[in-house]
Amino acid sequence: MTKESGGREIKAVKKSCKILQTIKEREGATLSELTEEIDLSVGTIHTHLTTLENFGLVVEKDKGFALSYQFIIYGEHVRNHSRLYNAAKEEVDNVAEETGEIVHLMVEHNGREVSLYETWGDNAVATDYRTLMQEELEYLHCTASGKTILAHLPDSKVAKIIGDHGLTKMTDNTIVDREELLDNLEEVRDRGYALNYEEEVSGIRAVGVPIFKEEEILGSISISAPTARMQDSKFTEDYPQILKQAANIIEINIETSNSESQQLL
Repeated sequence: MTKESGGREIKAVKKSCKILQTIKEREGATLSELTEEIDLSVGTIHTHLTTLENFGLVVEKDKGFALSYQFIIYGEHVRNHSRLYNAAKEEVDNVAEETGEIVHLMVEHNGREVSLYETWGDNAVATDYRTLMQEELEYLHCTASGKTILAHLPDSKVAKIIGDHGLTKMTDNTIVDREELLDNLEEVRDRGYALNYEEEVSGIRAVGVPIFKEEEILGSISISAPTARMQDSKFTEDYPQILKQAANIIEINIETSNSESQQLL
């Protein structure tokens, strides 16, 4: 998913980014496949691939071109220099150990949701699915963490996110009506946490709590679990309280951190 902008763009960089995006989406691509997908000549695409390969961003394999391990280095750099990640990692691990479920540290990026860190408790399910989803930007309107973040963004930004990305129906329980979603976000603000009633994946519920620095929303910590294990007070009281306590510690860690080398992400 690319960010639409009214600003000026460098065409050569845009072409390279399109090539990288296509290679990712196709899980590798040959030169001919890239030519079919992208409206550029074979020579132009080959020149871009050569440049990307020289910078270690793509590698040529038997079946075509693939993204290189260089992106892992970039990703780890971004995460390791995030003050939010460093302040939250231990607490995310603690909540997973206490509950036995999957616990997520999520942030908003270009109107979508990205996993900054996730860890699995002993009873966690759908781990393969979650691993795959870490490769994608998820919708905000159908997850507990996403609704938590949306609830504390400025109204203008929420409107832009809905306008840009829509309200895609993921399950029969997904909120796809704009006014219904806005009412739901108001409830999230009032009670201090968001609930996901199988709105992203059937059979999975989730609870999400915001993480702030002063009044700025930084992200969300959330728990996902099978509906059968997330019922009644555990869903609406116990897990929200556990997450609120964790969020409070994370916020204190952020406030007391004085690292100048970390970004407040």
